[in-house]
Amino acid sequence: MNTTTHVFEQPLTELPDIPLQFGQDGGKLYHYYDQLADELDEDLTKRLKSQLDTLLIFAGLFAGVNSAFLALTLPMMSADPVDDTNALLLQLVKGGNATINSEADLPSASFSPPSAIYPVNVLFAVSLTCALMSSFLAALGQQWLVYYRKRSGGGAEHQRNEQLRRQLGAQRWRLELVLDDILPSLLQVGLVIFCISFVLYLRTLSGAMSTVVATLVGTALAIIVGVAVCATWDRVCPYQSPISHLLCWTVDRMKPLIEAFVWGFIFLKTYFEDVLRSGPQEPDTVVPIQPPEDFKTRSWTSAQDITSRGLARVGRKVETADELKAALLKRVIITSEHTTALIYAATNLCTIDDYESLLQLLNDAEFIDRLHELVSTFCAAQETLPTHLRTMYGVAVKAYSAAILHIALSVGIIADPVPPEYRQQMIMDVGQHTSYIKNEQRNLKSAAKNERQTLPFIASIERIAEQSYGTGENRFGSFAPVRLNVNAQWLADWRDYLWSLSRAIMSAKERIYIHDWWLFPELYLRRPGQEHYRLDRLLQLKAEQGVKIYVILSKEAWNRTTPADSNNAKRKLMALHPKIMVQRSPAHFSTSTVYWAHHERMCVIDEAIAFIGGLDLCFSRWDTPQHILVDDGNSEGPGSTQIWPGEDCSNSRAMDFHNLNKPHEDMDDRSKVARMPWHDVGLKLDGQPARDLCRHFVQRWNHLLRTKTDSGVIPFLLPPPDFKITELNDQGLTGTCETQICRSAGPWSLGTATRIEHSIQNAYLKAIELSEHFVYIENQFFITSTLVNNIPVENNIGDALVYRIIRAHRDRTPWRACIVIPLLPGFTLPIDHKDASSIRRIVELQTRSICRGPHSIFSRLRKEGIDPDDYISFFSLRTWEKLENNTLTTEQGYVHGRIMIVDDRVAIIGSANINERSMRGDRDSELACVVRDSDMIQSRMAGKPFKVGRFAHTLRIRLMKDHVGIDTEIMYEADLMATDAEAKPEDVKSWDPDQEQVKGKTEGITTVEHRGTMERYEVLARDVGEQALLGLGDVTAKPVDKGTKQGLPDAAVPSSKHKDDEKRIYGSDESQQPGFASSKVPTLEEKVVAEHLSKKREEREDKPLMDAIDEGQDEIGTDGVSEARVQNVGDLFGAPADAAPSAKEDSRPPSARPAQDESSAAERSAVAARQQLRKRSAVQTGAKPHSQPTPKPEIDQHGFGDPLDSRFWNDLWCDTAVHNTEIYRKVFHCTPDDRVTTWRQYKEFLLFQERHNKPPKDAPPNAPHVDSVPSEGGTAGEEAGGPPNTHLGGEMDPKESVLSDKKEANPIQRSRSLTNDDSLNYLNPPPSAGSRRRSVERGLGPDGRPRRPTNFDEPLEQWERDEFEALLDGVKGNLVVFPTRFLEGEDSANNFMFNLDRLAPMPIFN
Repeated sequence: MNTTTHVFEQPLTELPDIPLQFGQDGGKLYHYYDQLADELDEDLTKRLKSQLDTLLIFAGLFAGVNSAFLALTLPMMSADPVDDTNALLLQLVKGGNATINSEADLPSASFSPPSAIYPVNVLFAVSLTCALMSSFLAALGQQWLVYYRKRSGGGAEHQRNEQLRRQLGAQRWRLELVLDDILPSLLQVGLVIFCISFVLYLRTLSGAMSTVVATLVGTALAIIVGVAVCATWDRVCPYQSPISHLLCWTVDRMKPLIEAFVWGFIFLKTYFEDVLRSGPQEPDTVVPIQPPEDFKTRSWTSAQDITSRGLARVGRKVETADELKAALLKRVIITSEHTTALIYAATNLCTIDDYESLLQLLNDAEFIDRLHELVSTFCAAQETLPTHLRTMYGVAVKAYSAAILHIALSVGIIADPVPPEYRQQMIMDVGQHTSYIKNEQRNLKSAAKNERQTLPFIASIERIAEQSYGTGENRFGSFAPVRLNVNAQWLADWRDYLWSLSRAIMSAKERIYIHDWWLFPELYLRRPGQEHYRLDRLLQLKAEQGVKIYVILSKEAWNRTTPADSNNAKRKLMALHPKIMVQRSPAHFSTSTVYWAHHERMCVIDEAIAFIGGLDLCFSRWDTPQHILVDDGNSEGPGSTQIWPGEDCSNSRAMDFHNLNKPHEDMDDRSKVARMPWHDVGLKLDGQPARDLCRHFVQRWNHLLRTKTDSGVIPFLLPPPDFKITELNDQGLTGTCETQICRSAGPWSLGTATRIEHSIQNAYLKAIELSEHFVYIENQFFITSTLVNNIPVENNIGDALVYRIIRAHRDRTPWRACIVIPLLPGFTLPIDHKDASSIRRIVELQTRSICRGPHSIFSRLRKEGIDPDDYISFFSLRTWEKLENNTLTTEQGYVHGRIMIVDDRVAIIGSANINERSMRGDRDSELACVVRDSDMIQSRMAGKPFKVGRFAHTLRIRLMKDHVGIDTEIMYEADLMATDAEAKPEDVKSWDPDQEQVKGKTEGITTVEHRGTMERYEVLARDVGEQALLGLGDVTAKPVDKGTKQGLPDAAVPSSKHKDDEKRIYGSDESQQPGFASSKVPTLEEKVVAEHLSKKREEREDKPLMDAIDEGQDEIGTDGVSEARVQNVGDLFGAPADAAPSAKEDSRPPSARPAQDESSAAERSAVAARQQLRKRSAVQTGAKPHSQPTPKPEIDQHGFGDPLDSRFWNDLWCDTAVHNTEIYRKVFHCTPDDRVTTWRQYKEFLLFQERHNKPPKDAPPNAPHVDSVPSEGGTAGEEAGGPPNTHLGGEMDPKESVLSDKKEANPIQRSRSLTNDDSLNYLNPPPSAGSRRRSVERGLGPDGRPRRPTNFDEPLEQWERDEFEALLDGVKGNLVVFPTRFLEGEDSANNFMFNLDRLAPMPIFN
């Protein structure tokens, strides 16, 4: 027991009077018991309910899968009517003699199903039955829990006794065993049977199958009847059901008849027994039968005794008052840690005089063990605790001495309740000196011979605790303190990270700690062809040199969703050498941790050098600042020049990993599919932060050992002590940075039952709040501070950004946030594929966070009268290259880093995404490091001199230069990272704005702030259940038409209330109105174009497209260049969801109230900008304006110091993003894109890409395709092994018309997909006279004829391909605009999400 948990109690200085009767102690015992009982019962029911909710979800999903297989196999058990029809038609066509004269001659009459189909259907049926049985019993378990917590009327004592009886019944009938073990086991049996059925294939129905299924159904019925009978026998049995209630009612009314029957039977039985005992009679003597005198008395007594015992078996007797009192005291003594409650329990124990109750307590082994523990603890505490705390424990010793004496006098036993070592002390008051040290995971007991040994030990422990950060409070609520004078180095992209890691591993002397989400042993750390730097060989070499290597891998729940194959990696690593030890975690199903993962990445060498970040030691991540798409190097022989060998060259948007046991084989055809480049940032730390990471790793490692049963001997680890200052100086482990390790961790990941740490989120929030001018973020996701499907997203990073922007707007302070995220999540399949639910869910969550819905950032800022583009902007990355044979291709640059840089002073680098999974602490486990450089250099911010930290400043400049195409390799030539400390540790002041860093406080490192462990599990179960019901409601509300394939969005279905609430925006009067903020807020591209339109630019060699269009209009009239429209519908590309007056005109800013123009100047100017952008899309290939869509931005490589300077932000950064975006749109028509707001427009973009998949018209036969966008369409479906048209929308084939027009007043609200007669003339409209003249002026073709742009259904000609390549040469870096209006029209019409998308639980994605 933790003797330090009651320091702040009001101590009892004397033994309370023993009450005359039980409970007459002023209500003290009942007060403590009621609190304890409510807490325990609440904990029990919440935990079991969470278990049942999870079981119901999995049983339902499993039953659905099983039913699908039955639907596939059952038709094979009967003949196909089509065979009979074909036979009859054949006879009719041939004529002649009739071969079919009756039904017996039909093929169906002789049909016999395959013999192998029988066992398969039997097993499928059995498996489905098991799933249904588990679902039914889980639902019944919910009823049992409701009955267990149900309270009837009556006073407090009556309710207390009723609750206690039910608790005893739950223990007696093993409620937790049934709900925790038996029901999940039943579902597991069904899964096993389901797997066996895969071995066999198809059979047909038969009597055997019916018998088996009937047997199982009978078994289920027997179970139901059995539990009902049990509930009838024992009225406090928790297995209550409507059937048991009916049986109880029947038994109560038949009990008098049963008593009469049993009494009569006993009377007759006793009578004849007495007659037979009277002895034999003479044969000839007739003696009348004379019963003994006491016959009637004995018969009656015997009948009553036997009847009462028999009826007790029919209905278990209710516990007596004394038995309930004993059970109440037992529950308090066994479960309570409250010393005062334990004392009052001991005094009330002295009031129980019932021999049977006291004897029952003595026969309870758990009760006796607890008495041993309490007596030992209280006796030891008298000697080991300080003087002012000894009194209370002396009172406890007296109370339990009296209680044990009472039991001894009542029952006659004294030996068992008292531990042998304390029997003498309780009589002679001689002490044993014992102390306890307890944390969240262990309880250490230390015994000494005398006080002289005990007191110095306790004093030393107290001194250590007083100086320890582990017992105090740290900044941001972290487990680790702020560390000063640290050598920290950022490592951008994988080449530099892995090179530094390989160097550190080579220097290892003692031990290596590796914690990774995904690890491939065959990974090359240096390239190309550096075989001895392959990860497995490097680790094997160090193990052979005596280095101990400990590895923790995240265990995937389903290999299909996360094909990490961690078991394969574990087996390969442990086979290398005995000194390499590997653990996987979590054990998803046994710990009910189904959705969460160990998402952190770290590596520590010799407890002195550490690496953290978002970089996995797995394939596809290695990259350079150039972000190359194509690797056509030689893969043969020792001189291989291939950078990404085998599966390392991959594109997860085109195909996910598979066959990881063959890592050297290519997954994709390198000549057709480009790899997807990865952009990431890591961090190298020396000295004290490495020790903090060691502490975290050891804590995780030991927790896993306690919760798992691994084969083999795996040791526990000890955390290392902090470095001494002299050790850091001698080893050269000092620098100029202030660092702190933060993490997301909680009960399931670390075993801290009462503590959740979300210090990463705290660090983000505080850094944003205290930012002065500029926040730069790169992250894989951006899901924050919103409400989706009536489920809140609780991390507050979005709130922090909104509040900081509002404050900057009101104070008129220059401030801006620049956020870089991927264009699309890095999951396989195009966004319109029926199986791409994960992509659509994440896109929905991100748009609800950024720009759509009343809780989005854009909407909340617009409510305050703020133009979001003035303060916050979102960007992405994209690049292009040539495949073999000069084939052009493009792919998004996948942003995988998780960093935030604030004011070029503070940087946060780690593995945490901006979403619920990473930031909450009770979901995925994460690591991050807060870095602030004390080496300040002079720079500028918002046009004024500003001191910045060297670390954060150089990192931001490195990243931004990389994104706009400046060669960043030259940065390494300069000494940007100082390594020598400028001040002593005691002279450096840490950044602790809230003064959180305190040593030695007893509150601990972190605390649960918003909900307890059980409450979090209940919330998760509720979220999952509500989400499944929501998705199920969507499915049932949208019947699938015969002409529509399953999964296709249906606009004709009315939206539910929560969906309508998400499609609202704040007006100028702060009232909510229909619409999206993304419709009204101009896109960044529109804003840049509008600014160019408002300026009078000087003539230059590369003339802007706007000027060229204006010149064309002067030459050929205002209609010379038409705006791009959607064919057959006439909607304009890029028209907002609520375009005014319609999507066909888009001539005014969108407004929910047409009579009242609430638009700002920026929103009005966006209308003209959209018109110019659509005209650009309609410009012919070969026209002068086509050569340069936008002016080339002038990039000054020395102009990155001040990110708020308009010359940098507007003229360099934003212009580059818009310039690149328009080039990629013109050449590839890649998505996502702001011009694509409907599914029809999406299809038309994909069909344009099909032109590029054809060889040029003037190319030789068998020429390759011109270019491709593998992750967005093109050949993606075919390369992934899917159907040929998968890339054209999966289930939505363009040839299938599903157009469902609604009111013309809102033309966007309809499903839009192409019909068979649709064309793409908007992409190449008929050339006007002016355009023809310009085309002729540009030159003639090889045959002397004027060049004519090809039509939409023709392959590109070589000269067109050359112009496209010339356009791509103008791309600057890889920065593009993140689209906020992508598929906005379909989202507004409830057409974006497919029917089945909402079935999966939202916590998986957010």
